[in-house]
Amino acid sequence: MKQNNGRGKKKVIAGIAAVCAMATTLAGCGGDSKSSDTRLSSDGKPLVKIMALKQDTDIPAKDMVWTTELEKACDCHIEWQEVTSTSWNQQKNTTLASNDIADISLAGLFYAGQENSYPIFEDFSKHLDDMPNVKKFLENEPDAKLMVQNNEDGGIYSLPQDSGEWNDNSSQRMFINKQWLDKLGLKMPTSAEELLDVLRAFKTQDPNGNGKADEIPMDVRKLATDNFAWWDMFLMMNMTGIPTRLQGWPGPQGIYVDNGTVKDWVVSDEFKKVVKFYNTAMQEGLLPKDALTHDDSTYSTEREGDQKTGAATVGVSFEGTRYWYTDKLADQYTSLTPFAFDDTVDHPVWDTSSSRYGSGAVQVAKDAPNKATIWKIIDTMYSTDFAVQIKYGSKFVTKNSDGSYTIDPSKYDSSKEDKNTYTLNMSTYIPEDTVINGDVEKERTEEASEAFKAARANVNDKSYMPYYANASGSQDTELGSLYTNVMTYVMQTTGNWIQNGGIDKEWDDYVKKVNNAGLPRIIEIWQDIYDKQVKNRTE
Repeated sequence: MKQNNGRGKKKVIAGIAAVCAMATTLAGCGGDSKSSDTRLSSDGKPLVKIMALKQDTDIPAKDMVWTTELEKACDCHIEWQEVTSTSWNQQKNTTLASNDIADISLAGLFYAGQENSYPIFEDFSKHLDDMPNVKKFLENEPDAKLMVQNNEDGGIYSLPQDSGEWNDNSSQRMFINKQWLDKLGLKMPTSAEELLDVLRAFKTQDPNGNGKADEIPMDVRKLATDNFAWWDMFLMMNMTGIPTRLQGWPGPQGIYVDNGTVKDWVVSDEFKKVVKFYNTAMQEGLLPKDALTHDDSTYSTEREGDQKTGAATVGVSFEGTRYWYTDKLADQYTSLTPFAFDDTVDHPVWDTSSSRYGSGAVQVAKDAPNKATIWKIIDTMYSTDFAVQIKYGSKFVTKNSDGSYTIDPSKYDSSKEDKNTYTLNMSTYIPEDTVINGDVEKERTEEASEAFKAARANVNDKSYMPYYANASGSQDTELGSLYTNVMTYVMQTTGNWIQNGGIDKEWDDYVKKVNNAGLPRIIEIWQDIYDKQVKNRTE
């Protein structure tokens, strides 16, 4: 996005209800005489039920300002239902099986492809003329459309989101405490063995200078039980020359592409090397004893250092930007440029994920009443004024007289007592020519990404599975069952090896069991998907 200096008189966003009027007029925002097609409030206005995935720190959706403006714009009432990710993980399958979903679902409750097993979602492709902003988005960003378009019938059952061109890279990055390196007279590590040496020095030489042995040389998020997750310790696979893709299937199951041939790194010699690296780190106390199981709040507390003295306590970890260590500690950290794991690696690569597009922004129930109102609600959310508020939070957005927007710096102040989040964890669509001033996260992301560009460029266009490659129909169902069989065993065994060792002795038996559980069939299915959806498109 282009930036300007924000000069010119500013005005706080107001009267955004006009957005709806500026869009193509839609019929039926009021009630319908057919009871099966309407649900009305006591004042006769349409009542629409919206369910959204929320974070623990989110304020109630009804208090987010833009949600109130949304009701005004569409002359309706919205009944908000909110669910945390923990609760949703427990009830999602039951909800799908019951065929009972909210009129509108937001922020990652469902994703493209689930319509294959659960035909309860409305096909947006039949209603794009009722949603001109959405239609414009899909026309302007064809890759976003490919990401959600059903490969069998061409339908669109989930709307994508666009977080901005500057997010077209992986948010998974590795950082190191540069201040500790400098104090101890150490150089940046350029191999896995050198990294271990650095971690050993961090453990024993009191780099934070507080006289206490409280340093955590390397910290990692807990190992998941069913796949490799975001900011996962196995981002180290990239140092071996095998690119991960941890933001989007099938990467979390270890699937990657080697010059057009689909493979899985969970049975590779490179995976074995990385497991042994972490076992060494665990045995030598270079990782926390509970690293494989500690919860996210414990990890965050460790990352943010000693709250009493302000001393940093973590040497190396995987984050999004250095500011995730808090604003006060950010200056101590720098991106750790990917290195070749050992002398057998020609060049390192880096995670091929993209944080730009997402496939689970919005879904609509096929049997939802008040469809005309629903289309108006969604189209309004994809207008620029609302898109900016949804992304940044109305509390922090000012619209300037020249049509640009300014984000209040307080949004990014990690020291403030108010830790609440003032919008949902989602985006809709902000056109690339929109001028937004003060987007600190954009500046921080671009800075953090610089060190990973060269390694990411080492991944050629035939060596990763694009985000638009999706399983359909019976493939999706079969993969779900196979993943459960394979990945449960892989994750349990991996955790045991990191904690206790034994990978050399048990490796052959492990590979045999993984193959018997269905890994060759998983690879076969993804090879078919790659050949049909990717190879034919790029050749």
